[in-house]
Amino acid sequence: IGCHLWLWTTNQFIHDGFHLMEKWGFKYLAPITWAKPNGMGVWFQHRTQIILFGYKQKCVFKIKYQPTIFFASPKRHSTKPKESYDLIEKVSFEPRLELFARPVSPMFPKRHGWDVWGNEVESDVLFN
Repeated sequence: IGCHLWLWTTNQFIHDGFHLMEKWGFKYLAPITWAKPNGMGVWFQHRTQIILFGYKQKCVFKIKYQPTIFFASPKRHSTKPKESYDLIEKVSFEPRLELFARPVSPMFPKRHGWDVWGNEVESDVLFN
């Protein structure tokens, strides 16, 4: 069936995201935009963040025709919004792995159906 890649990037590093996706052997399909009610920045007020969506082998969706934009307020620094996980779970089949996951808390519990890996969490998987 193949697999999906949901690659978070900031506006400054979009080019690097495309390069990384290609190096990993994924085919780019679409940008998913997180629109925020406010933002920070020097030259522009960055109120968006991008997820580059790509796939390997065959691109199969659980549910098609989802919007390429979602609206959510930022929470704790670098924590991805619930709405992004909801979208990923609608589109992509399990198993799911979040790399560089953020610590869970009562406000941000570990999501069912996800494995996590990162230096700030107790990882579910080990890489050699």
